[in-house]
Amino acid sequence: MWILFLNADGTVKGHQKISATEGGFSGPLDDFDFLGSSLASLGDLDGDGVGDLAVGTPNDSVAGGLGSVWILFLNADGTVSSHSRISSEHGGLQGEFTVTFGTSAAFLGDQDGDGVGDLAVGGWGQDDGGSDRGAVWNLFLNTDGTVKAFQKISSTHGGFTGTLEDDDWFGYSLAALGDQDGDGIGDLAVGAAMDDDGGSDYGALWLLFLDGAVHASSTPRNGAGTNVPCLTSQSVPALGATWDTQVSHAHHPGAAFTILYAHAGPASGVLIPAGEVLVDVASMRLFRDTAVSSGTFDARSIPVPLDVALTGLTASTQALILGSGAELCNALDVRLGL
Repeated sequence: MWILFLNADGTVKGHQKISATEGGFSGPLDDFDFLGSSLASLGDLDGDGVGDLAVGTPNDSVAGGLGSVWILFLNADGTVSSHSRISSEHGGLQGEFTVTFGTSAAFLGDQDGDGVGDLAVGGWGQDDGGSDRGAVWNLFLNTDGTVKAFQKISSTHGGFTGTLEDDDWFGYSLAALGDQDGDGIGDLAVGAAMDDDGGSDYGALWLLFLDGAVHASSTPRNGAGTNVPCLTSQSVPALGATWDTQVSHAHHPGAAFTILYAHAGPASGVLIPAGEVLVDVASMRLFRDTAVSSGTFDARSIPVPLDVALTGLTASTQALILGSGAELCNALDVRLGL
């Protein structure tokens, strides 16, 4: 891969090569990794005033031959100051099975409104729904080049209803289109180089109108207002992170322990001696967390899986303080997202 510094007439006034032996890149490379198969400018991802770069390595053998993308944080002279790796084993994508990941790449801009640019990555060899049908991953990035959350688009994921057949190679190429349909969200062109419409391997192009990211949120609710407002959210329930809460029992000095529980639905108007029940206990229980009380509050950190199938899920949570009687807190209605 070469960084070319251009003159106004398009000729080259200077260059910097980045490889296993040049340009300050120290990431592991092996024979036939194909570093540089795709490139996407990321803007200034880390805020140091210098643009950064995503580089595809679709045959990355260190990642089991499943492919990877290197996020290169550049110096002004084109050398690499640091790097981050994204693959099925690295950078927040751990556990996601990928094939030829990094074949193509396109910068999407800030899709989720967090102030950080996001990235689409293609893999023509993905077998979702059939052999080599291909896939695209939309990666919502952190400033350090790791993945905060992602959405896969293929025959079986991401709301894509187009017909893909075996060996279509969807994701072979990508191009960011900007906001085509005026909904405030950037859209994407995806090449399927081996599509057989009209004849063998004639190829095809798909235009994808993307939806916006679902943002995590936490909203307090207290029904008739009879419960003491003692449950608060200290963060948002973002996929792949932890949701931090705090249960105050300053008004309940005999507290021995608290129970924090979440169900799939809200409720109100159900009164018991401990207060008003604000979650539908008959709905699916998502978690129950118990802790011994200490001091005047209990801090809880609930892990949120990095599972895009949970995006947009709304849960109702409530805390119960036990010891010297029982007391229900207010509820928090939380939406999982980015």
